Amino acid sequence: MRPSMDIVTVPWLKALSSRGPGPCVSLYLSTHRQGGQAREQDPLRLKNLLASATTELEQLGHRAPEIKRLLQPAHDLIRDAGFWAAPEDGLAVFLADGRMDVLRLPVPFEELSIVADRFHVRPLLPSLAVGHSFYLLAISKGATHLYRGTRFRMSEAEVAEMPAGIDEALWYLDREGQLQHRSGGGRTVFHGHGGIKDTAVDELLQYLRAIDHAVSGLLAGQRVPLVVAGLEGVVSRYHQVSRYPYLLDDAIVGNPDDMTADDLHAAAWRITEPRYASLRKRQESAMDAALGGRLTSLHLEEIAGAAFQGRVDALWISAGERRWGRWNPVEAHLDLHDTRRPGDYDVVDRIAITAWERGAALYVDDAWKTPGAGPLAALYRY
Repeated sequence: MRPSMDIVTVPWLKALSSRGPGPCVSLYLSTHRQGGQAREQDPLRLKNLLASATTELEQLGHRAPEIKRLLQPAHDLIRDAGFWAAPEDGLAVFLADGRMDVLRLPVPFEELSIVADRFHVRPLLPSLAVGHSFYLLAISKGATHLYRGTRFRMSEAEVAEMPAGIDEALWYLDREGQLQHRSGGGRTVFHGHGGIKDTAVDELLQYLRAIDHAVSGLLAGQRVPLVVAGLEGVVSRYHQVSRYPYLLDDAIVGNPDDMTADDLHAAAWRITEPRYASLRKRQESAMDAALGGRLTSLHLEEIAGAAFQGRVDALWISAGERRWGRWNPVEAHLDLHDTRRPGDYDVVDRIAITAWERGAALYVDDAWKTPGAGPLAALYRY
């Protein structure tokens, strides 16, 4: 698997969702992972979305030089052949004030171009929802890989400063002044499925701490489960040193180098799926029991206030519905409009992200599956 997928990190999403006032341009499209379509059709479809954004910006009164400066990074991306050589299932492009953020995710997107005072992040919410994804950390002698997976597939994620093997880990730690590199001897030796022999345990722990430093830093603030794959001695010691709070006790024990990508994906999903199902069942049962009482709400303004106060425990979001307007959480004012007006954004976006940042579990479903069949439904902590 090629390392092409991007990760929605908490700091990045907070910065993106709070950026404004606009103009902020949000572009979404599905892309082709195989064949020549990724190099031919997908850049053309992005070009068409940019044309739509240009028209909307003109209608909002923006001048041609401003529009060109705003959209130029995406036009440059269209001509970047290297970028299109490693696509995922979905592409999201965010443009504001000459800056561009790009995400390639294993999630297909509805083709969409939106210009507003804030970025439109609703299509990203499924990647934050409970039950959507997991991380798999595969540790072996010569390499360490982090994957993000869904029920259907997984892709490798790039991790800055991820040690590739024991020697690189020791160099990394020496650079940080945490370990004096010794020449000769004391190296970790892995022997197939038989476990660890002749192991310098201290150095192995240093190696695993270096991995955890890279992984936990990247995943900070996320609530996505992490499964570890590796030899038994490696897995048990990684659990000793890891700081990631959503590391699962169950693991894939064995040499990851001896397993196919499909085998690793299937094993990781078998571990994570029952936990997701159990959590969702508990929260849906609690919602059903409390529906209509003070610990639930189907009203946007009530939910908005509770989200800002950190009282939302679980939030159900209708996948397709948008509510245009503006929300000032500090003044507890929500201004909704029947049709989109200049400067409006999807307030459901901001409410959902605010609740998620404060620890709410998100569930994204079709409207008919959402309690009350509205855009949002909330279960409160208190």
